Amino acid sequence: TRKHSSMNPFNRTGCEKDQGVLEDTERWDEDIKAVLVFTDPSDFFEALQVTVDVLLSSKPGIVEFEKKRRIPCVFSNPDLLWKTQFAQPRFGQGAFRLSLEACYKARMEALGLVKSDIKNRLDDFKQFGKPHPVQFEYAKLAAERLARKMGCKVKRFYMVGDNPRSDIRGAEHMDKIAQQNGQPRWSSILVKTGVYQDGDDQMGATETVENVIEIVDRVVSKHRVVTTKDDGKTKTILKRCRRLLLQQDDQPCPHT
Repeated sequence: TRKHSSMNPFNRTGCEKDQGVLEDTERWDEDIKAVLVFTDPSDFFEALQVTVDVLLSSKPGIVEFEKKRRIPCVFSNPDLLWKTQFAQPRFGQGAFRLSLEACYKARMEALGLVKSDIKNRLDDFKQFGKPHPVQFEYAKLAAERLARKMGCKVKRFYMVGDNPRSDIRGAEHMDKIAQQNGQPRWSSILVKTGVYQDGDDQMGATETVENVIEIVDRVVSKHRVVTTKDDGKTKTILKRCRRLLLQQDDQPCPHT
């Protein structure tokens, strides 16, 4: 919209504002190949309008709909809710996807597309992010790579999170895969400093704790991470991490 300001009639340079009057002919030469949603849009209206526009046409200012145009729309996080300083959880990227699907579907119906075409276009939406396995698989590879550099092996993975439907579900799924393949198991640890509230479905969490510091201390003690006097470097790193966690725990949004 910085290039095509009239796409959003409500922004400060939109078509309803004097400074939004277009004096030159616009060029629609972006040749967008895909829509990638990496975070929650701060302006839902603009994001919905522009995304639907480019899904329907490569030149929205010239052609309303191109039947042969099909591009993927990729989402990085399915969470409906996330925790902020506000007392109750706020809408996240999952809410944006639901809104986009509804608006896109209604727009296609208004253009006269048949149900099968609408379904095929909605199938171009691709979802990544917890609880989908790809994020956990990458974390697993990264942890194993780090362990090899340290000259040790991973015996158990701990997933600590505040959202049962993403963090815990994902970890429990990975644990089932690990159990079937004879690999190191996963423990799903649910903290009470975020989306989760007492009484919510814990989605099979291995354990529920007050905050991340509690489980870090417990895991370090259980596995005897520091056992020798000459392991000063590891001890220093753990102390530093714990100090940072304590600092975060004093903030309004400690789950971060």
